[in-house]
Amino acid sequence: MITEKENYLRCYQGEMPLWVPRFGDAAGQHASFGGPGLKAERSHPACASVRPSFLNRDRTPDGGGCDIWGVEYTPTDSMGGAALPTPGKYLIKDIEKWRDYIKVPDISGIDWGGMAEKDLGKFDREQTVIRTSLHSGYFQSIVDMMGYEEGLTAFYTHPQEVKELLQLRSDFFVEVTEKLMQYYKPDIFAIADDLATAQAPFISLDIYREFIKPHAKRELDVGLKYGAFLDIHCCGKADIFVEDWLEMGINSWNPAQVSNDLAGIKRKFGDRLIFVGCWDSQGPAGWLDTGEEETKAAVRRSIDSFADNGRYIFWASVYGVEGDERAERKARWISEEYESYGRRYYENRAEIV
Repeated sequence: MITEKENYLRCYQGEMPLWVPRFGDAAGQHASFGGPGLKAERSHPACASVRPSFLNRDRTPDGGGCDIWGVEYTPTDSMGGAALPTPGKYLIKDIEKWRDYIKVPDISGIDWGGMAEKDLGKFDREQTVIRTSLHSGYFQSIVDMMGYEEGLTAFYTHPQEVKELLQLRSDFFVEVTEKLMQYYKPDIFAIADDLATAQAPFISLDIYREFIKPHAKRELDVGLKYGAFLDIHCCGKADIFVEDWLEMGINSWNPAQVSNDLAGIKRKFGDRLIFVGCWDSQGPAGWLDTGEEETKAAVRRSIDSFADNGRYIFWASVYGVEGDERAERKARWISEEYESYGRRYYENRAEIV
């Protein structure tokens, strides 16, 4: 029998997996993000997301505190404790004066080898795919530092200032990516940027190509140089960006939400893009009071719709206040159906054929 890691990477290597892999299937995972974790007989997660710990040096254990640039975060009950930028506390008050607020973090004294050994120490590299990422994205960084109204406006009123700020961040993260690839040696290098609402993108394709894509590509090119597979996290209806992502070498998209024309993307690009998720988090599948049968049917529906070509990784979300029994129960139903259906999906299809 192959390992969880080997099965997971089959999606990226152009081979059929033996069972539907699961993103974030890690022991102790919070229920809001598809827990409750591994079955007892599987001691190793298929994929673990790891971020260099120096990036969290000013964060509190609950996710609060500030990032290394000074943006303050607050845990939110509605997101199961996930931390978001603190409302009303924006780092940059005036885009023309951003240099007064932004200082490049000093990484000269970091023991990269020691940090990597510590960050990766609990994972067996023979059994678990290591996926690494560094930040929330270039578009996201602007609105995190300024708020959505001021941030979106700045792209139009002060484009050169935005470009220079993003260039500074890009220079820093490209340098860090080089260290990341050398010392962490991830199987998958991921970037992120939540570019869209459920209905439409926040920015046009032209704005993306002019302001965001060049910096994302610089980071991704480092990952490619070291032989990593590439992943992007982008919520919302972001299908206008897919062709650009493929052009940059991206292999997978999470969480590939159903507000997009996923079936059309699959028809157009075939095996070139792995879908991670395809879960209707805003419909009944994501509601806390949805019953067991409807929840489990949603698991089967996601798998049936997108797993047939072997370019699909299961992921489902349940959002609720920490400790909410409904969230824990719903997460358990999701895991039960994944185990009974997703783990036997390709085996059952072979039997039918």
